Amino acid sequence: MDINKVIGKRLAELVPRTDEFLNEMGWEAQTYYEARSGRRVFRASELVAIARASGGTPVWQFLNATRLTKTVSLGDRAKVINAHDLLDLFRSDDPADKGLIWRAFLANRDILDSVEDAVKEARTIDRELHQRYPKFPAWSEISSLERR
Repeated sequence: MDINKVIGKRLAELVPRTDEFLNEMGWEAQTYYEARSGRRVFRASELVAIARASGGTPVWQFLNATRLTKTVSLGDRAKVINAHDLLDLFRSDDPADKGLIWRAFLANRDILDSVEDAVKEARTIDRELHQRYPKFPAWSEISSLERR
């Protein structure tokens, strides 16, 4: 996926089109649409402006393609970078870091988000089952275990 499409998709996910955002950026609604659809070539200065106008969303989040694609094209089909390697460019300045901590942090966050969603869904299903079958399983036993 082209880097401008990545930025556009992330822009659409992270920043709703509001008059305040458009005014801050100096954009018309059409410009926002073109940016979201990846038909705009983003400059570094524009990414900084987007981050500020969005209320401080870090620039790296607009370049996070890990959930969108495995590789990112840097404008020329011959220049391709792995989505994780792109994020590694934003790692700390510590030469020993090598981006591994950053990747571990992102992977851990993704896993925890998935677990949290699964627990919420399981509790919803459990409540629905309890409403249909209040005596099976013993609801009081489950409720007391959750409180511990």
